[in-house]
Amino acid sequence: MLWALGVLALFAFEIFFPTPAEQLFSSILARQIGVDDPIDLGLIGNVIWIALLLFTVRYFQAAAYVERLYPYLHDVEARLNEVLGREFVTREGKAYLADYPKFQSWLAFLYQTAVPFLLFLLPTIRIALEFQRSALSISLAIDIGVYALFVWTTLRYVDMIHLRKKRKQRA
Repeated sequence: MLWALGVLALFAFEIFFPTPAEQLFSSILARQIGVDDPIDLGLIGNVIWIALLLFTVRYFQAAAYVERLYPYLHDVEARLNEVLGREFVTREGKAYLADYPKFQSWLAFLYQTAVPFLLFLLPTIRIALEFQRSALSISLAIDIGVYALFVWTTLRYVDMIHLRKKRKQRA
């Protein structure tokens, strides 16, 4: 998750300070590679987009895994309590959820709402600016393709976390 936030920070730096960001990235890369000429950042931009997609997919994968465990835990608790004849096991069950800690609610908001929103907003602004600033090129086409995959992945995650839960609660 920290890597995805790091890439988002790069995006924000590029969005709000485009010229200094390009000069900084270009000079750092030129120094690292050992060349004097400025470097075209198109390829580096592609790598950053792909890195954001991969880090985000990994984050969503981990979050989805945790979310899938909750119904299993509730089922195990119910079966154990049935065998025991009373509600004895309730750590992730009714007792815990009835008095859910405020800090946990805040963390849930951050990870389930704020982070996906930022993961949608900053790349959307960046691709819009890229589209405005550059002529159509292979590099831009790759960025648009990766952005489309990124948006689809983010929307699927939001659907899983929020919309499916609401549908299940109504059923």
